Amino acid sequence: MIFTRQLSTMISAGIPIMESLAILTEQAEDKGFKAALNRIVEAIRGGTDLSEALGLYPKLFPQIYVNMVKAGEASGKLDEILQRLAEYQEAAANLKREVKSAMAYPAISLCLILGITVFLMLYVVPIFQKLFKSLGAKLPAPTVFVLALSAFLVEYWLYFLLGFVLLTVGYILYRRTPAGHYNTDKLILHLPVFGILFQKIALSRFARTFSTLIQSGV
Repeated sequence: MIFTRQLSTMISAGIPIMESLAILTEQAEDKGFKAALNRIVEAIRGGTDLSEALGLYPKLFPQIYVNMVKAGEASGKLDEILQRLAEYQEAAANLKREVKSAMAYPAISLCLILGITVFLMLYVVPIFQKLFKSLGAKLPAPTVFVLALSAFLVEYWLYFLLGFVLLTVGYILYRRTPAGHYNTDKLILHLPVFGILFQKIALSRFARTFSTLIQSGV
């Protein structure tokens, strides 16, 4: 995001692309990003267009970025396109930050609730179990169920932990497949309460991206 904003400013000021990229490469603090910029500069020196050189690193410069730069090269308005790209990236970052902020409270609350529940079931309920057993009183069904569940968790907590780890790894591997990615996204979009929020986020990103591309001449 910073790279795009600075490159736009330099080109607007009349500094040639090669010189601008060389300056930004020297200033780059991230070693991986710096290495990629070095190779991009070498590719451009070899006669490759800027858009094609950026396309060599799809993880750094996604297709929308490359297509917009290509449109800027064709129209001769690369500085304007880069400025729009920087604004697009900043707006996307702000949206991501707002979503994270909105999700932070329920996520923290859920973790605390689960943590407290596990602590109670593993450490507190067994103490009451001993107390009830010593009294020999007849207990109501819900209490019996909670005591039995607590005893089960105490006995097999390691298996539950292993199962949780396996489920998490399985979910990550499944989501990396095309079908898994589609199915998990479909599930997320139809979640109660949060599903509507994720749908609005997706629509917002689509509209902003589509608007930026059309304005840029793609």
